[in-house]
Amino acid sequence: MTPANNIAPKIQNGITNAGEFNADPQMKGAYVLAWSRYRHYLGWFGLGLALPFFIWVLLSWLGATPSMVEVFGIAGIRIPASITIAGLLFAAVGFHEV
Repeated sequence: MTPANNIAPKIQNGITNAGEFNADPQMKGAYVLAWSRYRHYLGWFGLGLALPFFIWVLLSWLGATPSMVEVFGIAGIRIPASITIAGLLFAAVGFHEV
C-alpha cells in the first residue's frame, strides 16, 4: 500500500494526517454553544470581581471612601490590583468571540 492509500481511510473516518479529530459540524456547533455559555458566565464573574475595585477607586477620588493605599499600604496595593487584573482577564476570556 502506498502512503497516500494508507492515509485515505483515516481521513474518511474523521482523522486527519496530524491525528486531529474532525467532528461533525453540527456536533462542533453544539460543543461551541455549550462552552460559550460557560465562558459568558466566566465573563460576568470577571466583571463582578473587578467592578467593586473600580467603584472604590472612583469613590476614593471623590473623597467618599479612603483610598486603597490608605487601606492596604504601598506594598499591599498589589492585592486589589491582582484581583482586578484577574477579573479583567476572566472577562476577556469570557466575552471573547470565537
